[in-house]
Amino acid sequence: MKYFSLLQTQIENQRMSAHFPLEFFDELSRSKNLADLLHSTTYWIKQIFESDRVSIALKRDDSSLALYAINGNQAIPLDRDIPIKNTMVGQAYSRKELAVCNNTSKEDYIDCQWLVEGGILSCMDAPLTCNDKCFGTINIGHHDKNHFSARDACVFASLVTWIASQISVHEQVIKMENLANLDPLTGILNRRAFFEATALISRQREAFSRNQILMIIDIDHFKAFNDEFGHLCGDEVLISVVNKLGEVKRKADMFARIGGEEFVLLLEDVTESEAMSLANYYRKVIERMTVDYDNKALGCTISIGLSPTLDSDHSIKQVLARADRALYQAKNWGRNRVCSWQDCQIQIS
Repeated sequence: MKYFSLLQTQIENQRMSAHFPLEFFDELSRSKNLADLLHSTTYWIKQIFESDRVSIALKRDDSSLALYAINGNQAIPLDRDIPIKNTMVGQAYSRKELAVCNNTSKEDYIDCQWLVEGGILSCMDAPLTCNDKCFGTINIGHHDKNHFSARDACVFASLVTWIASQISVHEQVIKMENLANLDPLTGILNRRAFFEATALISRQREAFSRNQILMIIDIDHFKAFNDEFGHLCGDEVLISVVNKLGEVKRKADMFARIGGEEFVLLLEDVTESEAMSLANYYRKVIERMTVDYDNKALGCTISIGLSPTLDSDHSIKQVLARADRALYQAKNWGRNRVCSWQDCQIQIS
């Protein structure tokens, strides 16, 4: 295993010339999002280095990297996280140095062993570093031993520096989009982001055929918190309710704030009876919760209205209108209740 600092390889690269397809830079510069950029990168680097495998791993947390794009050999599949400790990829990431291994069968690193099992006997791994921040690594593999030269390392180093700068740009865009899509007080999706996300769902064929249930949640007597204790207290109640629901809700369900004290949960792959059970569970969780404010332990409750998506629906607004009628019925029946759209139908008839 050999390690090269990126600065060292870039200085060496100034003494040689390398030619890259213009389509490579053109396609990467036109990438609309980070996923496009990563997938295009793996495709073109595989062509440029005539390799059998190219993968990109980005930081998941302090102990692991996650694979986000692969082209070619699947020796390490996308669903397998790579530990930072005891891996070649982790070493390149931690040291921020390019690593070349021309005989993976002689290495004890666990990812080298995975590559050997998949028929990859030599590889290069380079850190994706921009402004001293490392986002992850790019790994290039080949089925032959001793495939990569010092010149390959120099060329690779120049490429990954440029690619890392593009990833940095996309990361900044993602951060700005997140700020625009999140409610500043509670940190969950805001109304605009919720309707944009569900508009995308609505445009898909058979969008509402996945057993979706919309749950609209309202904090009971919320105005009383503001009137009696002030708006800072009201904010604390909102934050506490959102945090508690965020802890107990299913991870895959979309959660958003659509009004002052109103929230929605869009449940996926759930029956109406299951949704009703979940709603009552959430209601009881909030009922048992206390909000600590100004040396007082305040209690609060929520009311919930439910509606399934129907084959006749053309947008989420139709579903929301039915759920809102159910919420209104829950309020009329005394609050701290869950009502479904069917309850409203029975009441009307």
